[in-house]
Amino acid sequence: MKRSRVRRTALLALAMAFLAVAWVWDGLVAIGRTVAAFVPWGRFKQAFAAAIDRLPAPLVLLIFLVPFLIVEPLLVVATVAIAMGYVVSGAIAWILLKLTAVSLIPAIF
Repeated sequence: MKRSRVRRTALLALAMAFLAVAWVWDGLVAIGRTVAAFVPWGRFKQAFAAAIDRLPAPLVLLIFLVPFLIVEPLLVVATVAIAMGYVVSGAIAWILLKLTAVSLIPAIF
């Protein structure tokens, strides 16, 4: 009986955490859209596409790998920081890096 109660409490806490993350994510999406409204995306995408069209294929591949090569190692560093006890700063770094990856990769493609 006690084990069932502990499990139910843990699942309730997990559900509340997911709900809180979803709520915070909605606010971050609104902030991201507000910030993105300041960037002239149409002109930027045209200039970027024109620059990419002039490059050879291996260089284009490197350009598409840049966000991955920057963000992924830093995510490992943020995870290590969390594991070493720097939970708040590691979590903030991890969230910012994920937001950077989510915003850069669609902008490139």
